[in-house]
Amino acid sequence: MSVVVAYAYRSELTLPEQLDALRAGTDWAWQERDSEFWGDYLGARAAPEGLMVKIFVEDDGYLLEFKCLTPEAEARWEEHTRVVLRQLAPLVRAQEVRQAAANN
Repeated sequence: MSVVVAYAYRSELTLPEQLDALRAGTDWAWQERDSEFWGDYLGARAAPEGLMVKIFVEDDGYLLEFKCLTPEAEARWEEHTRVVLRQLAPLVRAQEVRQAAANN
């Protein structure tokens, strides 16, 4: 079973501005994606870390969701949570960060 963790947040940045900030601040391959069900969202796979990260637009802000893709990543999910909160959240200027239910 995969570990999936999600955080809701607000940001003064638009989704394209968050994409620019994430591309400038990480070495992950961030892409702007589109889904009939989820609408526009951002996605990246962190290869050595074994993570998939997505940022969805919500009615009242954004939802940052990450999924551990490998057993090694699952074993280190707490460490990955710290990376998400300490590295990615500041890049997107996340405010009012709170744990939330994942979309997947």
